[in-house]
Formats: sequence, structure tokens, C-alpha cells
Amino acid sequence: NLASFAAGQADRQDLVREVCRYFKIPEQEVGGEVVRRCEAFNRIVQEGIAKMGVSEGTRAVLAELSKTMPLYVNTATPVDAVIESLDALGLTPFLKGVHGRPGTKLGNLQSIIAVEDADPAEVLFVDDQPTGWSVAQQVGCKFVGIHTKRNTAWHNTPQPFPIIRSLAELPSLV
Repeated sequence: NLASFAAGQADRQDLVREVCRYFKIPEQEVGGEVVRRCEAFNRIVQEGIAKMGVSEGTRAVLAELSKTMPLYVNTATPVDAVIESLDALGLTPFLKGVHGRPGTKLGNLQSIIAVEDADPAEVLFVDDQPTGWSVAQQVGCKFVGIHTKRNTAWHNTPQPFPIIRSLAELPSLV
């Protein structure tokens, strides 16, 4: 279902599964193709992340924030791939937890709030997608958007939440 991809409700496995079906790969072979192609994609992504790295400014902000509050990653990327990336970047020491697929951003955020026994109104969710704003509204937490080249929805239109261009801007908002 292409609408689920556009709405950010599907992940890379869903996409590969649909491509296999489109090209009429026999159903009994689809599962293996999904695994094989997603592993190949993850290798490419991990190589790119290793080359790109993370700035010392980002590392410093995460180190600073982690001293005063629990930090979690909540993403639509498969959790194992996210942990692999965060480990390669040396960011896992700053995080209390990592949540991704097969969970949803909404379910993951609800789980984090429950684990922390937090008042949702005191939780800040930072995301780079319009669906993140929707998730924040559903759970009743604060939201900050991150401006990216890929997410053009926020570039020229005022939003009801702050938008940052770098994590370095985040400490002044918390």
C-alpha cells in the first residue's frame, strides 16, 4: 500500500516485500528476498554512517543532556540497525534506550513514558518528520522538529512548535 509508505507507516521490509510482489516473486521466496535485500541495504547504510560520522558538537550536546535527563532514540528504522549505527558513532553511552521497528513511534513513545513513569506533558519528543508531530499530539507531549533537506514540509511554513537545525540548539529549549 503506497499510502502507508508516504505516511511513514511502513518500513524498509514492507517496501522490499511490496517490490517483490510487484515483480511477482513467488510468495514462498519473498521472505528470503526481504531478509537478503534488507541486509544488503543495511550494509550500505552502515558504511555511509561510518564515513559521515557525527560532529563533536552533537556528541557534546548529547553528553550534556544525558547528565540531566534520560535520552531515548525512537525511530521507524529496525532497532538492530539503529543500535549498530549508534554503536559505530559512539553514541550509545548517552542513551537510556533505543526503540525502533517492529514497534511504531507511537507505541515506542508510550512505552518510554510508561518505563519512565513520566507525565507525558513533561516529555519532549524530537523528530524530523510530520508524523512525529502527530505522535507527540496523540500522547500529549512536547515536540521539537528538526529541519532537514528531506523534510521540506517545515521549510517555509510556520509551525506550532519550535524547529531546530542542529541538536546544538536543543539545550536552550529544555
